[in-house]
Amino acid sequence: SYLSKKESQKRIRVVHLNIEGLTRAKSEILSKMFKDADVLALQETHVPEGETSRLKIPGFNMIDYRGHCKHGLATYVNQNIEESNVVPIAGNVHSIGTRIGNLIIYNVYKPPSERWSNSVLPVQQSPTIYIGDFNSHSTEWGYPNENEDGGKLTSWAAVNRLHLVYDAKQGGTFESGRWGTITSPDLCFVSVDNGNQPLRVSRAILQKFPKSQHKPIVIDTGISLPQKPKHTQHKIGRAHV
Repeated sequence: SYLSKKESQKRIRVVHLNIEGLTRAKSEILSKMFKDADVLALQETHVPEGETSRLKIPGFNMIDYRGHCKHGLATYVNQNIEESNVVPIAGNVHSIGTRIGNLIIYNVYKPPSERWSNSVLPVQQSPTIYIGDFNSHSTEWGYPNENEDGGKLTSWAAVNRLHLVYDAKQGGTFESGRWGTITSPDLCFVSVDNGNQPLRVSRAILQKFPKSQHKPIVIDTGISLPQKPKHTQHKIGRAHV
């Protein structure tokens, strides 16, 4: 496992990844590699609406998903997390939301062929993290130029006082097999408090995941969440929002 169990008990740890098709083999790898993660946020699951049996990951409860044969999203929480601490919340066409404790996490995927709406993504007053594959180009996160989606995304972040968590020294998150390029479509934005201080998080990019051109990204927050005993674990059902 990449994750330290001791560390995961101190703070909420989120792993996000464009999985490029969730298979049984990939589910097993996710279960073992990230068994100490609190939240898994996957993009491009390639699982149609209604086929939830294909979305199972051992050790995790699926909170919500958006089905699609070519795109799709799914968010999971570790089975050790108390059920009462997890609440699915409404997202939009490009996101699904989850409240875990007092932290809101938006799992985001915008296909390259689609454009952001004028509102881009939902905005909350609580501490909020936006993670996923945004498929938007901006010099702010390493692209040589900015496209329409990148401009709209940066404007949305500025208007809503959201902070981009990005370090060019970490390198890119996506290695294109077709073009041989390394870029960063996988991003993290966080909310800021009344003192204009961004939510404190750390971001680590791991090595490439099997049969995906994307790299898993680990986001650690300073927000802690109590764990529950294993013998009291229950399934958390999908929200109908």
